[in-house]
Order: sequence, then C-alpha cells, then structure tokens
Amino acid sequence: VDGTERRDIIFTNDSNEPFWSELRSRHLSPLIMFETKNTTALDSSHFNQMASYLGDRIGTLGFIVTRNSVGKPQQKKAYSIYNDSNPRKMILVLSNPDLLNMLDMKCSGKNPMRHLQKLYRAFLTGVQ
Repeated sequence: VDGTERRDIIFTNDSNEPFWSELRSRHLSPLIMFETKNTTALDSSHFNQMASYLGDRIGTLGFIVTRNSVGKPQQKKAYSIYNDSNPRKMILVLSNPDLLNMLDMKCSGKNPMRHLQKLYRAFLTGVQ
C-alpha cells in the first residue's frame, strides 16, 4: 500500500560463528531476511519479490521459508537471479523437511547451522 514494502522476518547477523561471519562479509548481510510462503508451490513471483528486497540495506542473502521442497524449475530461478544480479543475490529455500531436520539436530545436541551450511554449499556448487 502506498509503496510500503513489508518483510516477514529480519534478524541481525552479529554472530561470531565463522559461517555467519562469512555470510556477513561475502553477502554484505548485516541482516538476514526470511520470507514465509504458506503455499503449495513457489513460483517465479516469490523469487522476484525476494530479489527485489535484497540489496545494499539488507544484504544479498535471503531465505524463503515454505512448506514443500522446491523442484528444478524453482531452483533454476534462484540460480538465474544469482547469475544475473550484480552484486549477486542468493536466495535459499527452507522447507518443512529442512526445518524438521534442524529441530532434530538441535534436540540431539547438534548445531542446526550445519544444515544451513550444507544448503549454502549445495547452492554454490549447483549454480556453477
């Protein structure tokens, strides 16, 4: 309304953990944004919306949180945004299975950040 942009969740990225420090440095991300989508499937408009929010003020890394895992077309859209943006904007998707895995890790005394690292590395490997 009237040009107002509303983001769902924004966290400050002031962790001393090496992974979060790397994200802060590499993606100029003093903040980490999460967009939540309660939908059966993501489409290009969801990725375009997230990409429009990323930039100088927030940083170039964001997460879309959704119920279902994404397929190849959605992953290709995320890769396309990464490859076609300058600076490069990275959009990672967290689905219910990812969140459940992270909760299980936390409950068993493991660090759920490791799952995010895995998703991050998979994106960097896949985008090539």
